[in-house]
Amino acid sequence: MSEFWKNQRVLVTGGGGFLGSFVVGGLRERSAREVIAPRSTEYDLRKEADIERIYADTQPTLVLHLAASVGGIGA
Repeated sequence: MSEFWKNQRVLVTGGGGFLGSFVVGGLRERSAREVIAPRSTEYDLRKEADIERIYADTQPTLVLHLAASVGGIGA
């Protein structure tokens, strides 16, 4: 399975979140060619223009969409 990841530019939305941070770490352990985990301050995935821009900027071969709008503890 590691050979699969060596050629992948993986875009992980939500890569800074609880689940996403574990996924990003796992991809790096598996030697993904590039792991891209942009912050919500860089791209607002609720806006079509930002979605188009993230694809143009990163040119991923694979997208893992883990971003969510959550309230956190006590929400």
